[in-house]
Amino acid sequence: MFTSWQGFSQSSINITTYPNVNNLCYKVSFKEVIKISNTVHIQTLTFSDKLKFTEKSYTQEHHQYLKDFFYPNHDIKYKNWNNIFPKWYTVADLIRTDETGVTSYYVTNSPYLPGGWVGHTAPNTKTGYYGIDTRLGTYSRYYKEDHNDAKLLYYNGSLSTFQNFGFLSKFIFEVPTATLLAQMTQQGIYVEQTLSYIKISQPNIRITWKLNEKTIIKEFLKNSSVVNTIITKYTLDPYFQQYLKKSELGIQPLVFENGDCYDNLTEFLFSDYSDVCTTEAVLPQSEQRSNVSEIKVFPNPAQNEISITYPMDDLTGTIKIYSTAFLMSSNVLNPKSSHFIT
Repeated sequence: MFTSWQGFSQSSINITTYPNVNNLCYKVSFKEVIKISNTVHIQTLTFSDKLKFTEKSYTQEHHQYLKDFFYPNHDIKYKNWNNIFPKWYTVADLIRTDETGVTSYYVTNSPYLPGGWVGHTAPNTKTGYYGIDTRLGTYSRYYKEDHNDAKLLYYNGSLSTFQNFGFLSKFIFEVPTATLLAQMTQQGIYVEQTLSYIKISQPNIRITWKLNEKTIIKEFLKNSSVVNTIITKYTLDPYFQQYLKKSELGIQPLVFENGDCYDNLTEFLFSDYSDVCTTEAVLPQSEQRSNVSEIKVFPNPAQNEISITYPMDDLTGTIKIYSTAFLMSSNVLNPKSSHFIT
């Protein structure tokens, strides 16, 4: 059961009392740099190795909310960036993940691309489609990438967590329960617990909770050597009065082509948590899909609700859905998308 520790499920940790937040916005700042020692021979570095010294950074605004009181949506907007994208690339004005997949909106032109955006020259594919949304008098171009099996599995897994615990639970400092620690000890997993820290260790990962510092350290191991370290720090947020994620520092030891060692450092800073945020009207919460070329049913598999998207506005007829557990039928008159509760 505990052969690989990448994290803990919500049911495996101590849940403190906090509001079930179903509308959350926050800011994420990212920076990537490398750290070298005095033993690095700069004069023997290759050109590609020297490019690694270029600092990369960006700032994003995030908004997570429930659509139709059921589906979790995640909107991301890039506010600024440096050495992240190639010069010719058009940065999406909005990236939205919901039950249908990932949709990227472009409302500005690129001087380097035909038609002004990355989707202009790309044909429809079985993994998504490209189109233009002309509502509100603006040309909001977008492309849609359907969920693959892995993304859909993750989305459906997150669905229950967000509905039961809200979006804030992902950012709160929590520790494993005493029951879970006892179970791991019984299964031969190394557990060390004091008043100031909790530590568990397996051949492929070691996790330490520093209770006083509100810090979690994950060390990923290979042949008893640390190949990656993630240090997550939490601080008391004045708005929610909870210890929320403040920073996440990744440290990965790597080697230049000349054999010298360096550390690749990636740092995420989290700030401005709030539940007072709205979706901009110019980028609608529910996209029209006038260029849909086939009937689509999502999510699949489903638990309590499914959505069906049709290729034409004037489609009439009967929808029948079969499964081993039930048979459901409904007459539909001129919808674009219909919802059925099983």
